[in-house]
Amino acid sequence: LRRLQQDRLVIARANQRFSVAPYDLSDLEAVLCLHLVNVSLAIQVGVPFLTDEDIDQLERCEDVMMAAAEKSDQLRWEAAYRDFILSIVAHAGQRIGNLIGELIDNIQRYRETTLNAAPVVYVGGSQLPEIFEAIKMRDGKLAASRYAKFAGRTSSLILAGVAPQYEPARLRAYIVALGAFEER
Repeated sequence: LRRLQQDRLVIARANQRFSVAPYDLSDLEAVLCLHLVNVSLAIQVGVPFLTDEDIDQLERCEDVMMAAAEKSDQLRWEAAYRDFILSIVAHAGQRIGNLIGELIDNIQRYRETTLNAAPVVYVGGSQLPEIFEAIKMRDGKLAASRYAKFAGRTSSLILAGVAPQYEPARLRAYIVALGAFEER
């Protein structure tokens, strides 16, 4: 419960029980923005340090994600995606990896509690091989650029799925700011 309280998903009041925190779209948008920026930067930093064993692990994750997408297996895709991202960013540092893991968990909790786990993971599935191609070349900047496009698009669709009328101005600003990662 304390962890859920830290994630602002429950509220604890003195001498009362815990209650579910009110849902706030701007908080979900902020988590998506943090994820987009931190993963993109960690990819840029970590990819050049990937070993051949790391690449093999990423290839296995990619295979699972693509097979899960074909079978519309949301849970399997999400587990493989989490492993994929955490493997890519492992060489960016343990703290950043832990932060990214927490952000992935937060997004998943939002999806489970507020979005009724609406499937959005298959969006941009064709972009995964492009991201992986840049990773295999150990080109951190290119991999970060391709990931930022994928994650920006997916994040936009998550917000649109939750509240089509919501204006994700901050998310768009972060996507534009990540224009620095544009492909050469």
